[in-house]
This record gives sequence, C-alpha cells and structure tokens, in this order.
Amino acid sequence: MRLEYDELKGRTVLDATGTAIGEVEGLLIEQAASGPLSVGGMRIKLRSAVADSIGIEHGTFRPAVIEIPGTMVQAIGDAVILNVKVDAVVQRAPTEQPASP
Repeated sequence: MRLEYDELKGRTVLDATGTAIGEVEGLLIEQAASGPLSVGGMRIKLRSAVADSIGIEHGTFRPAVIEIPGTMVQAIGDAVILNVKVDAVVQRAPTEQPASP
C-alpha cells in the first residue's frame, strides 16, 4: 500500500484495546548510512483526556505530542492501529513542540 503524507495526517490512532488516543501529526523519516529512506515512526497528538489520564502536560495551544516507533504500528487503514496499549506508548518521553516561526 502506498500512502501520501497528506492522506495519513489527521487519521485517528487506536491503541491495542481499540481506544482512540489521538491523531497522526507527523512522520519520522530515517536513513541509514547511504541506505534507503524509511518511515521510522510517527508523531501522535494525544487527545486531552488521554494526556490527562497518563499525566502528560498539555495546554489549550500546546497539545501533548509523543513519538512512537514504527514497530508499534500494527496496521494503517481508515485509522492507525497500534499493537500496544496506551500505557506502553506513553512510557516513551513526550516530544517538545517545535517553535512556531
């Protein structure tokens, strides 16, 4: 399957229990030394209720964003389905939001 970034951005992300935890905000592209490009993971903007329940800080204009590795993605369709529960996802540190120009 081939997807463009514009098609993937904003899709709902579900954890292994089927709980909607957020939406795709970005892709993480990796390149091994002189090797091909690959998608190494995704940036996920968490829903406020999910961020609150797991203790990740966020604000009205600064949502909680985490990075997940591609190994946590089970499938991509109408939604992105992870192969882990939200607890395992959030054990990774939340990312800093880039400064707006």
